[in-house]
Amino acid sequence: MLPRRPHTPPAPDARAEDALAGLRQAIAWAWNTNQPKVWPLLRDLLERELLQFAQDRLDGNQTQMAERLDMARGTVIKRLQEYGLK
Repeated sequence: MLPRRPHTPPAPDARAEDALAGLRQAIAWAWNTNQPKVWPLLRDLLERELLQFAQDRLDGNQTQMAERLDMARGTVIKRLQEYGLK
């Protein structure tokens, strides 16, 4: 297994703070569902919403979606099908 690369997010500006506030609300909601596995719940919700957003913004162009999301095109197609977005 490869070691994880350290990731340091950029310092948030005012708009990023608003986005982080929304993210914190989603985290609190997921936590309060009392599901035993919060991470998969949030990960799947985020991935689905991000794919839907990219699909809408890029008029369904899967090549552009893959580039923008840093995913293989085959993975984009697979995930779109899994989430019923294709």
